[in-house]
Amino acid sequence: MKRERNFSHITDEAIGLLRQGQTIPTILSRYPDDAARLAPYLRTAQTIMRTPQPQPPTGIEAASKAKMMAGLSEKKTNFSQHKEDIMDDLGAGFQRERGKKLILAILLLATIFIFLSTLSVSALAALPGSPLYQVKLALQDMRVLLTFNPILRQARCTYYYHLRLLDLERAVELNRITEMNAQATIMAMPTPKAMPILP
Repeated sequence: MKRERNFSHITDEAIGLLRQGQTIPTILSRYPDDAARLAPYLRTAQTIMRTPQPQPPTGIEAASKAKMMAGLSEKKTNFSQHKEDIMDDLGAGFQRERGKKLILAILLLATIFIFLSTLSVSALAALPGSPLYQVKLALQDMRVLLTFNPILRQARCTYYYHLRLLDLERAVELNRITEMNAQATIMAMPTPKAMPILP
């Protein structure tokens, strides 16, 4: 096995010398022990080296390049036509600037609506100590602000006050906040007014 590896190395060296212009007898004289095995390889390598490389016919490269460029130009034209056909199929709104702006505005509003809806749903279960808890409080305050009936508004204020107390209690149980922080928060919370007595 080692002998074969050595012969492979010798063959590579010998072919390298042949490429440098040395004659086969000169090369074989450097490797007398392997000359008999090496000679056929060197003759084959020499034949391959002397064989002229096939050259393309005159002008074939220019013609091939021109054909390739014509094919690319045709594909580009077809793509442009295909794009125009798609735009025609989608309707005039896409071709007019107003239509494009309207569609972008609708997509933007839909994205904002989905984001706010997801944020609102996530905030509903938030507790004190969570980054989304402030969003929950803001949504509650907004709902109170948009309640124009004074009796219903007062009822909502009272409901959200007790709900916040329950949130604080739950957060303390889950070790989200300390009892001291919960007490400080309760002290800072405005106490809702008493419900008006209906006549």
